[in-house]
Amino acid sequence: MQAEHQPYCSLLQLSGAKLNPIKMKHISDLTRSKQGLFHPVLIFAVVAVFVFFAPLLILPFFNHPTSDDFVCATHLDTKGFLQYQQFIYENWGGRFVATFTGSLFVLKHFLYDHYYLHTLLLILLDFVSIWFVLACVRRFVPDNDSLRKYRLLIVALVVALQYCSTIELSTYLFWFSSSITYHLPMILVQLQIGLWLRFFGPTDPTVSRSRHFLIPLLIFLIVGFNELFIVVQAAIFILAWLAGAHKKSQPLLLASICAYAISTLIVLLSPGNASRFAMVASKGIMSGFAVVLYQLAAITWSIGKNPLSWLVFTFVFLYANQRRPIVQKPALLMVFQSKRWLLPAIIISFVIASLAVAVSGLNGGNIPGRYINPVICSTLLLLLLLSFTEGLNAKPLDITPANSKNRSFIISAFAVGLLCNLYLKEAYVNLATAPVYNAVMEARKKELTAAAFKPGGQVVLVSTYDNAARHYVAGRYQHAPGTLQNLFQQKPGFLFLGDELQSRAGRRILQQFYRLDSILVR
Repeated sequence: MQAEHQPYCSLLQLSGAKLNPIKMKHISDLTRSKQGLFHPVLIFAVVAVFVFFAPLLILPFFNHPTSDDFVCATHLDTKGFLQYQQFIYENWGGRFVATFTGSLFVLKHFLYDHYYLHTLLLILLDFVSIWFVLACVRRFVPDNDSLRKYRLLIVALVVALQYCSTIELSTYLFWFSSSITYHLPMILVQLQIGLWLRFFGPTDPTVSRSRHFLIPLLIFLIVGFNELFIVVQAAIFILAWLAGAHKKSQPLLLASICAYAISTLIVLLSPGNASRFAMVASKGIMSGFAVVLYQLAAITWSIGKNPLSWLVFTFVFLYANQRRPIVQKPALLMVFQSKRWLLPAIIISFVIASLAVAVSGLNGGNIPGRYINPVICSTLLLLLLLSFTEGLNAKPLDITPANSKNRSFIISAFAVGLLCNLYLKEAYVNLATAPVYNAVMEARKKELTAAAFKPGGQVVLVSTYDNAARHYVAGRYQHAPGTLQNLFQQKPGFLFLGDELQSRAGRRILQQFYRLDSILVR
């Protein structure tokens, strides 16, 4: 590399230019960075990131509301904004923040004309929150050039790891009612983790003034989204206590506990919880125990089957091991260093407690995938912490991930990990089938909307999704091979959650939303 710069430096010297060593170093660094930017390995990594996220950025524009999305609008139209909040709290559940947030999107039917927006916002907020966490981690690792230079790639890897480890990406990103209830609070959890990291890191006057308000506010909002986050927040409190939060700032910890207690009571004391609980038939203790074991195995498999998981965990372990002499070790890491069994015990207890809460709320019944998604994402964050602490505790290894010789291999491995997972196949199948889904749902929307304005009784005859898709493909792709026709008729798993027309309850929901007297199905 030095030989490459000698002619350039000699030319400057011969021309009489006077450059001090600092300026020369700046020019050298700038030249290296430009060359590194177009390095084939980095180009491969950028292409892999694009291939991974492209379907997630395109599919929202083919998405359509379904199920509970219509219920919210119907009640808002008849009851108004404030009365709707009260109605849900008294008759359905205590998730007051989720109800409020969902209502804001549905007001004046904004959601139904911009159904793509929530998915794109969630992806953007995921990147922002992980970026913030990574920036806060850097405060504990001096001279962390790798985290600075490759932070966007690292953020993309963590977000991708969460998405391809979830059990139901459809309910985590694409279905509005579910994603607001389960995904948005996960983003707020990541922001809260970043604030706690800044709290325990070097003093920042700005954060010092705002943390006593921001952290309790986030806690209050997070718990108000869903009962699961009562357990998630309890786990964060345990980690904060082990890190010495009670010694560093008792007012902050007290305010946080008060916010947690108030929000938890609001959620749990909702009359709607009792109403919903009464609708679920009891399955028994043994059935509930079996569900917990099954879901525990499913979560383990969902994380373990993904090669990207092992790559990320290994890199975090090696990075911590290499940086162990210069890492600023807060009290939390010191505790886990002396008691190496403690963090694995916290992770296992967290997963079991999260599953037990859902099973008890369902009277021993099976847990829906939308609930498991944030459990997996929370577990991934804990496993990343475990990988980091174990890297610090392990004996020094003769492997330096930041070394230029190893850097290309690591970046290539991450790129391959992004491309080698089951998610990618399903994502691109969805891209192939989404246009048909969009065409069918647009046609159905037009039929139902037009029927509402017909004189003399609003009755409409509508085809089921299967029949409509078959008819559309037969006309639009009549000259295509049979294999392609069968492919296009498949339901896009990320977008299709069920056909409302095939159930009496679903037809009733559509009747109320479109203000029809009756919907007949063919």
